Amino acid sequence: MKTHTSLTAIAYENIKEQILNQVLRPGSAIGEIELAQQLEMSRTPVRDAIKRLESEGLVEVIPRKGTFIRHLTANELIMCYEVTEGLEGMLAYHIAAQVRECLITQEQLQPLRQCIEAMDSYYEQNDPKSWVMTDEKYHEILYSLCDNTILQEYIHKIRTQFNCVSWFITPRVDRKRSNDEHKELYQSLLDGDAEKARSVAQAQRARIREEIKKNYI
Repeated sequence: MKTHTSLTAIAYENIKEQILNQVLRPGSAIGEIELAQQLEMSRTPVRDAIKRLESEGLVEVIPRKGTFIRHLTANELIMCYEVTEGLEGMLAYHIAAQVRECLITQEQLQPLRQCIEAMDSYYEQNDPKSWVMTDEKYHEILYSLCDNTILQEYIHKIRTQFNCVSWFITPRVDRKRSNDEHKELYQSLLDGDAEKARSVAQAQRARIREEIKKNYI
């Protein structure tokens, strides 16, 4: 028998997948009753799933109007990448410095390589959903390696908003180029080259920021 927690998780994953696949498009209204009927469950786990999606910035509840798939403006997308560019650049610098000082072993970096290999495979299979989920995992691992707890705190604060951006822009992002940039960053971390790591991390975010300007403005 499925528990309320498991039903909420099922509802959450299903709705999130519909958002990613643009079955539920930005700006469109979503209803608890319709979703509950579609998922063959009560409204309570659906309501809880929507609350979680709201906390992650994927949906917004407008009083007296309803619940809608959040529509991010081009400026919001750009601002997200501006902040992340600075934070991830310094984060990559710290990780490479830790490798150089033998505080992080090359074996600890191997999960990053595994993610990169998986993203190469998902790109070849034209599977953007699995690609973006693995990209999220790649960055989770990257963040966990940094020894600067204040930097970690700030990057986790923006991470929810940034993940929201990732889900919406992935169909237009040059995933092949992103994979190449991930490989370049991984190599600079292996080499313990802190300045190169910072430069590569920032250049990737800057490049995608320019793609957003081109595609959305």
